[in-house]
Formats: sequence, structure tokens, C-alpha cells
Amino acid sequence: MNIPNYLSEIDSNQRFFPGTWKTAYWRQNGGLSSEGYQCPMCGKWFKGSKGFLRLQADHKKAFAVGGLSVWENMQLLCDRCNSQKSSY
Repeated sequence: MNIPNYLSEIDSNQRFFPGTWKTAYWRQNGGLSSEGYQCPMCGKWFKGSKGFLRLQADHKKAFAVGGLSVWENMQLLCDRCNSQKSSY
């Protein structure tokens, strides 16, 4: 999955993903569909603006262990899963 052409690249060593990236990822991965977006860890579905607010941009490979802030290393996790995820 490639970064949408309307988003600008960021410094890959930046700790957090920009909000514009979270929005684009949500849209690209079904967030606006009738089904919504499914958390890849727990499988729960999130719909609409309330669902969007319950998701957090996360590094697939943890930033703490060298994961870069690049589009390919980004995922959206629900609050619960993101808080339970370890850096290792």
C-alpha cells in the first residue's frame, strides 16, 4: 500500500504520525464504508466519526525498537489494543 499522493512525506525518525496520515489511512482502509474499519489486532469494527476517534495511529514495528515513521509501518489500532501492545 503506497502513501496517497496528496500527503507529504515526513521525517521517518519523527515519533508520531501526523493526523492527516491517520485520516488518509482510515479512508483508504474502509473507514468510510458501511462496514467501517476493523482493528487488525482484536477484529472489532469502528464506524463513523466516533469510531475514528477511538483509533490510534501505531507503528507495526515499534518505534522503540527501530520502527520508522513511514506509511508502510503504520496501522490503526483501537485504544484498547494500542495500550496493550508491547514495544517488543
